[in-house]
Amino acid sequence: MSSTRRILYGAILNAVLTTLILAGLRLALRHQLDMLLLPLSFVAGAAIGGAGVMRRQGARWPEPVFAGLLSAILLIFVLRVAFPGLGPTSPGTYPGAIRDYAQTVLVYLVIGGAGAFVLPLFDPAVRRGGPAPSPSKVFLAALALVALLAAVELVRTGAWGGLRHAFFGLGVLVGGSLCALVAAGLGLLLTLVGAHDMGAWAGGLGLLVAAVTVVLWALTGMRWFP
Repeated sequence: MSSTRRILYGAILNAVLTTLILAGLRLALRHQLDMLLLPLSFVAGAAIGGAGVMRRQGARWPEPVFAGLLSAILLIFVLRVAFPGLGPTSPGTYPGAIRDYAQTVLVYLVIGGAGAFVLPLFDPAVRRGGPAPSPSKVFLAALALVALLAAVELVRTGAWGGLRHAFFGLGVLVGGSLCALVAAGLGLLLTLVGAHDMGAWAGGLGLLVAAVTVVLWALTGMRWFP
């Protein structure tokens, strides 16, 4: 199977897996916290699909990244049909609507492609013949970054007396999510230009920052927007 066919196969597999995971999570959790379940489903679908296409179809790195980006495009259309309200809506007519729509689509593309960066961290099939960043070093970097965000948020909210302050965990979640998107986007860009090792490191950092941020948010009461 050619590289193009492997990428197409992986994109379809990712899209199917992501749709099934999202449907299952929404059913189990009764549609709560959709905006967190969506990126989780994207990452899980891309990671599982990427591992599958590497083992069953002999894909090579960075083909799973390309498959993840293509699957994100497919999923934008799937979400509009199967999960109204979760995917990017059609651009409105207000000033700047096209810009806002393009930014939203870009976020979906980053999330869709970033799931493949799970593989260089933990999948032996990728680490043997592709980038292999140290999981412990990437995790420590993610932990340090989230700790810095938490310190800033503690000062901003004046929550030194208690980490369950109404806006502390939510503030860290927002800040950590933005940092994760930037790191994952940088990882995708570096991978696309051929800097696979640096790209895998940055992409893995983005994923682990997101994971640590969500854990901290859960430990501080899982406060959500009013």
